[in-house]
Amino acid sequence: MLEASEDFTAENIEVLLKAFVAPKGLKPAVIIHPLRLVTSGVSFGPSLYHMLEVLGKGTVLRRIARGIERINMPKA
Repeated sequence: MLEASEDFTAENIEVLLKAFVAPKGLKPAVIIHPLRLVTSGVSFGPSLYHMLEVLGKGTVLRRIARGIERINMPKA
């Protein structure tokens, strides 16, 4: 959803993330905290939506992809 979005503003990012979790019956916090960690490296800070906007779409998507790669890495 983030990748397809042309409007990478805090307001739209919030709408997209809430739309992503709602059909699954989940609350936004389920994705907000892991997303904050994978994009910033820390589990606290300013509004996630504003932080993502400031980081920019390219950086956010690269960091998410890198986080997914690390999660899927086989353990030695």
